[in-house]
Amino acid sequence: MRKSSVKKIVCPTDFSRDSDKALEQAIHLAEHFGALLNIVHVLPIFAEDRVSGAFRSPIEHQEFAERLERQARRHMLDRVQSSEAAGVRTTTTYLRRPVTAETIVRHSSDMKADLIVMGTHGRRGIRRLVLGSVTAEVLHTSEVPVMVVSHQTAMSTWPIRNILAPTDLSDDSKAGLMAADRLAASLGANLHLVYAVEPVPFPASTAVGNDSYFDLLPELRQLTLDKFNEIAGSLESSAETIVEHGKAAGAILRAVADLDADLIVLSSHGFTGVTKFLVGSVTERLVRISPCPVLVIPADNEAVDRSVDEEMEKLSVS
Repeated sequence: MRKSSVKKIVCPTDFSRDSDKALEQAIHLAEHFGALLNIVHVLPIFAEDRVSGAFRSPIEHQEFAERLERQARRHMLDRVQSSEAAGVRTTTTYLRRPVTAETIVRHSSDMKADLIVMGTHGRRGIRRLVLGSVTAEVLHTSEVPVMVVSHQTAMSTWPIRNILAPTDLSDDSKAGLMAADRLAASLGANLHLVYAVEPVPFPASTAVGNDSYFDLLPELRQLTLDKFNEIAGSLESSAETIVEHGKAAGAILRAVADLDADLIVLSSHGFTGVTKFLVGSVTERLVRISPCPVLVIPADNEAVDRSVDEEMEKLSVS
């Protein structure tokens, strides 16, 4: 992500503390890239809201909706002032649509955004707006990178000095590595690549008495390390390589803690392929519990389609 590649950033907000964390990151990024920041708020549609039955007449209903909109505009003004104080060109959008991932993705497409920055929690437990299950669906459907700021993230992780880029050495994970490489160069940050050596799945591990694939296939160790080092050497940035043992999500989080990483950058596919994608991916787990923001880069669509076909074929055979 070079400076010239990020010109418009969209940041959904519900004015909660957690969405403010995401907005803070968006402001820093917009300032760095010289990008336009669009702050978007989705106004409720009361036909779908629990409080809709509390109104005795359409007039009361309309008055309440107008009151909420005035309140939203006051909250928005505070956010805009913070953004403009940082020298960021800022616009606002109010959408009266269903609170869904499609609403956010479509608006970002209409804006021709290069990046979406959003949180994982917020008001109403944020399972409905910017966050929770909506965030997961945005990650699956967005054609532009999405930075997700967890409710566990510190209020500020700026400046970004240490970027962690996990890889499973597959073609699907290349998009994340390339983006991490470009972003590290743009920010002057240190780049660290991490590869997780997964344990052999039960019951095979019990049968062979080994803990990992490296134990089961010693020749695999050198082949894997050679490929890992080859990938690191192909990047523009000087990258440190780290090998962790254990389940991918846990191994990545250990590396985050050891490095005091400020950002994780990874592809939307990889690590799990489609089989694990169907039951919950490493990416989604990291997004939920990471102590630092996670930047998810859409994988190449053709490569993903090939992976889907291959994995579905495996499932049909089994």
